[in-house]
Amino acid sequence: DSCSVESFMKILLWTDMEGISQITDHRECWPAYPQYWQTGRRKYTSEVIAAALGLLEGGATEVFVVNGHGLGWPNLLREEFPNRVRLSEDRERETRMDALFQLGFHARCGTPDGFISHTFVPYFRVSVNDALITESHAAGWRVGVPVLGVVGDEALGKQLDGALSGTPFLEVKRSTSRTETKPLHASPGASADAIHVFASQCIRESCQRKAPGLPSMFTVAVSLEPDLADLAVGKSGLTRRSPAVLTRQARDWRQDADPAIQEAMGAALTPLLKAIGDLDLSSEEAMRRQTPAALERLRRYFVEWAAGNSAAWED
Repeated sequence: DSCSVESFMKILLWTDMEGISQITDHRECWPAYPQYWQTGRRKYTSEVIAAALGLLEGGATEVFVVNGHGLGWPNLLREEFPNRVRLSEDRERETRMDALFQLGFHARCGTPDGFISHTFVPYFRVSVNDALITESHAAGWRVGVPVLGVVGDEALGKQLDGALSGTPFLEVKRSTSRTETKPLHASPGASADAIHVFASQCIRESCQRKAPGLPSMFTVAVSLEPDLADLAVGKSGLTRRSPAVLTRQARDWRQDADPAIQEAMGAALTPLLKAIGDLDLSSEEAMRRQTPAALERLRRYFVEWAAGNSAAWED
């Protein structure tokens, strides 16, 4: 059943890249490759616009888009956004939204049949009270408003459990491995139409959704390579449970859990940041001016991560 949508509804459209239906080559996700500049950004932007227009059609008055992929990379062609759709550049604005919609999301770390499956950064996992979570869970808790719907890789749909059980999900691609995936719709236009219709339907039914809840006290655990875990021990309340696992007791996601996860993510990112070095990846022209050896170093990192086993370290 549909319901009336509150007036002046502001929607946070949180987006990621690996779950975009038409992105089937991992090179389209990384600015060290021509494919990112030539096709990846275009595919990403097209589906973001489709979702935003669907939300507006369903009753939203404004859509704020979170560029949730990578390390501040220019993933989206923001100049193509329609009226009432803007890039969200104020992280505090997240707490002043009426609802959240997720697009382009992927399966969590260790999922063998999810395209570039991971949790936040390479070789990293997160659990809450010993239950592994996805980035969809974390985004829902961070924003603290109803999650209207999620669009992404089929493998993610099976993982929207716990606080996200029952959340409307639209699968737009199906993967057979971390590097092999296929859109479920025959053309980019068909994918965009399906996303548009789904987003519109989700906002029309928004009164049926509630903000994902958490216990009054919970334990966040992060898993990463032991040598890198050393860098985060003792920061933001993180304590060591095992060589690879750090934990934090929490009462509030934004105040307790999120800072601890960010601290551990920073440690886990050390190898990637080393591979990036001083590369300028701000544009395709800049990328092509970089030394071949430096580009190859970073590309090798992505190839090894995409093709390899991304399962997290065990306790």
